Amino acid sequence: MKMFNVVLRESNKISDKVFDEFQGRADNNEFELHDGVIIGLFEDLIAKINSLKVLIDAKCYDSHDIISRSIFEAHVYLKYILSQDTKERGSAYAKSAKLSEFKLYDKLIEESKVGKDLRESLGMSIDDLKNGDLSVSDEAHRSEVTNDYLNLLNTSSAKTLWYNADGKTGSFEQLCIKQGLRNEYEILYRIFSRDVHSNNALSRLKISNNMVQVGNFNIDPKLNTNMSAIFLVESSRSVMEYYKLKQPLRSFNTMLKINHLI
Repeated sequence: MKMFNVVLRESNKISDKVFDEFQGRADNNEFELHDGVIIGLFEDLIAKINSLKVLIDAKCYDSHDIISRSIFEAHVYLKYILSQDTKERGSAYAKSAKLSEFKLYDKLIEESKVGKDLRESLGMSIDDLKNGDLSVSDEAHRSEVTNDYLNLLNTSSAKTLWYNADGKTGSFEQLCIKQGLRNEYEILYRIFSRDVHSNNALSRLKISNNMVQVGNFNIDPKLNTNMSAIFLVESSRSVMEYYKLKQPLRSFNTMLKINHLI
């Protein structure tokens, strides 16, 4: 856990350093949409790793594999966005999220059983929804977001995945492979996922003396913490390199060496 805790502590400081860098710039560069995506994903990565730490400290292992996959997803997205064409890729991610909001809104206001059930679950009426965030129902805004998304990906379909800029990346698995993360994908989505899929249910049952007990898929939590720490180290370095935080990056690498983590 040493590597895990040290990296988490140091990475928590990075977003503030990015904001300080923007405030201190003489060129008055504005904090743009893609910057918000980068910091948002990075903070989400840290928050999820904090959640994993809480679960492991409490010796609650039932859902840490699920959290590990969400940590991996945030890392993959950051790696993809920061590797090249960062402004365009970050903007595509943001526009995709907005399109998902539109779809959810449309589903919520549907005059259908599904729409009604969703509204009842939320305790909201159609009027409540329509009087909320007006941007999701504004046709001009929706059209602008959609057109921006299509132009960013050079596609005619809004169903195109935001990371499929080359027209050859049709799944998250393919994205991982192209980012050089095939092994990590296999571990987290093939091995770990067996613990939560129904086809592994029987392997979790322990039957003896007419007693049935439910057990857990036996994966050492150290594997989760070690992989998460590696993802956080790589993402932290990538963020600092992108924003040219040379001194913080040197300090970060020195900290890792002092603690014998690299």
